[in-house]
Amino acid sequence: TFRKLNNESLFKSTEVARSWKNFINERNYQWLCVVNIPKLLQKSNTYLHLAAETGQIDAFKTALSEEEDKNIKNIDGQTAFHLACFNGRFNIAELLLEKSFEAGIDVNAKCKRIKTGFMLACKNGHLKITKLLMEESIDTMSIDFNAKDDLGNTAFGHACINGHSDLAKHLMENSTILSINLNSRNNAGQTALHLASKRDHANVVKILMDNSDTFCHFNAKDNTGRTAFHLACGQGHVNVAKMFVEKSALLSINLNAM
Repeated sequence: TFRKLNNESLFKSTEVARSWKNFINERNYQWLCVVNIPKLLQKSNTYLHLAAETGQIDAFKTALSEEEDKNIKNIDGQTAFHLACFNGRFNIAELLLEKSFEAGIDVNAKCKRIKTGFMLACKNGHLKITKLLMEESIDTMSIDFNAKDDLGNTAFGHACINGHSDLAKHLMENSTILSINLNSRNNAGQTALHLASKRDHANVVKILMDNSDTFCHFNAKDNTGRTAFHLACGQGHVNVAKMFVEKSALLSINLNAM
């Protein structure tokens, strides 16, 4: 009986997960690769969430047609778009973007930590997805690139604090055309340079310094009065601190700021 269940019947059979959860978990049926039934009820995930998380495009298309609420959220406030962006599922993100207008999919929806799908893609360094969303927004401006999470960090901030230098560079190169605010500060008053410096991401710091025409807050102080140079020195990040010293004259960096 279970072997005969297709995608459509699985999406309608929540009782299968409830009644046969343990039994199904012990078997390796072919359709189990499409949707992980035992996880159906965890964190209030629907089949739409599970297919998006695992990148199963055929199952996702079925789930999308079956689910009335295309923006349905799980217990963490995540939509299918959030999970696709977070897990780097390009095919799912691309499909949702294509259908965003006709299906009413909110590509700027925020989860519980007030993160958008674009933020999550930047946080995890999924360059291919971020490029897709940025290219789509050149004409439509459908993505909010300056949205902030609960800590006040933007997508650019997430790319910098996690050391995704290629992604940070791409955001900087397209900042003008997409009106991306590279000098935004978070709730602690910290810029992208603060975030990269305190995590010892010398590659990101170099990109920021090499693009001083678009990023200019090299002497900015956070809410405690510390500059990015202070943070690098305080954390013992020698390579980053050395870059500040070497670039101090060119970028007018005040190494003696109090």
